[in-house]
Amino acid sequence: TTQRVLARPGIVWQYARRGNLYLDYQTGPFWNDTGTLWVHRFPVGIEYWLVPGVLIGRAGTTVDTRGNAAATAGAGIPLGKRGFVNLAYQYGMFPELRQEFGPAQTVALSLGVGF
Repeated sequence: TTQRVLARPGIVWQYARRGNLYLDYQTGPFWNDTGTLWVHRFPVGIEYWLVPGVLIGRAGTTVDTRGNAAATAGAGIPLGKRGFVNLAYQYGMFPELRQEFGPAQTVALSLGVGF
């Protein structure tokens, strides 16, 4: 079993009325009985209101400090003015596992809060 704690601060630029570009920094440790691995990643992407006020579509990539890239896609539903429920799909996020298991696929459900 592997545990993790991640922090993901970022910035967003509204390039159009219904669209945003974002750049984040993701860091934190993964640990288990064999040791600890710290990750440093830079997610970059675009989001667009597919149905204004109801549904956001997202696509992007994440690059780590070793130059490994992974594809991402997802959707979000707003909760008031500052919150979202997000569903995301990530392909190839854990290059350190690729040799033994092949490209990793991750599905994540999260709650986002804007400031």
